[in-house]
Amino acid sequence: MGVCGTFLAVDEMRRGTSPADAAACVIRRIIETYRLHDPHQVGLIALAPDGRWSSAALRPGFKVAVKTADRDELVDAGQVLLAGD
Repeated sequence: MGVCGTFLAVDEMRRGTSPADAAACVIRRIIETYRLHDPHQVGLIALAPDGRWSSAALRPGFKVAVKTADRDELVDAGQVLLAGD
């Protein structure tokens, strides 16, 4: 709530930013705004109106479920902004 992450991601994409960059922007804002500790995790999936998507996470371990006609799997976040513990 403190960074209005979903609003920020949508606003970034509205201005032409890719879903990957929009998701990373939200995670960076969280890093800059909060005192984070090792167990904290944040993950975000950004989906553009044209179907492009990406994800970002604070730390390793965030997974995204991908389901299409020819794909059904869990994938790691597209970007991880802090190193593993």
